[in-house]
Amino acid sequence: CFINNNVYQEIAKSDLEKIEDNVIEYVTYEELFNAIEVFENNLDKALLLMIRSGIKGEKFNELSNLKKNDIVGNKVILQNREVILNSKVQNVVDKAKNELGYRMNVKQSEEEGKRIAYSYYRYNSESEYFWRNRPNKFNHNGLDPMKPNAVKTKMNNLISRIENKKISTTSLMVSYVVDKVLEVEKNLGIKLSELQTKSFIENLGVKVSLYTVYSIKNNF
Repeated sequence: CFINNNVYQEIAKSDLEKIEDNVIEYVTYEELFNAIEVFENNLDKALLLMIRSGIKGEKFNELSNLKKNDIVGNKVILQNREVILNSKVQNVVDKAKNELGYRMNVKQSEEEGKRIAYSYYRYNSESEYFWRNRPNKFNHNGLDPMKPNAVKTKMNNLISRIENKKISTTSLMVSYVVDKVLEVEKNLGIKLSELQTKSFIENLGVKVSLYTVYSIKNNF
């Protein structure tokens, strides 16, 4: 059914790899809020909620480069667009923005009687970033943005602690786009075609798999 279909001809190999073994599913905000209760820090909760709200970027650069001043009320000002947070997400983001430090999840040996403990460090109060570094000599005492490798490791660690296996950074971003597509369809009273969906995603200013978004939204 993909023959002579210009939309599907543009699908990358990565969009189709393991599509049966690792199906991307729609994640509601309620599911995500329940899942992130496992975290001690509002920052950890806020990072995943922001992705569910459409803020991610290539290699998470929208999150790692986001400055506290870029967040004004329920509005997040990005390089190519503005994102409006719902009230529940805004509440967590505001708490994360005002946190003075970070509680680290530290695994301990069984002999110590605890499998997990928490170690705390304070942020550099002069840091302008929303996602702040642990101050050390390699990041100008916490003033530099998070490095790509550290960002990737952090995200993998957060997702690994969540019991709901539907939740991944990809599924969160896709769910945001699906919401937006469904909202437009409802307002217009039509179902968007593949080409219309592709154009809409491009206008959103985000990168997700057209195939995945189109498949999920058609199940609603």
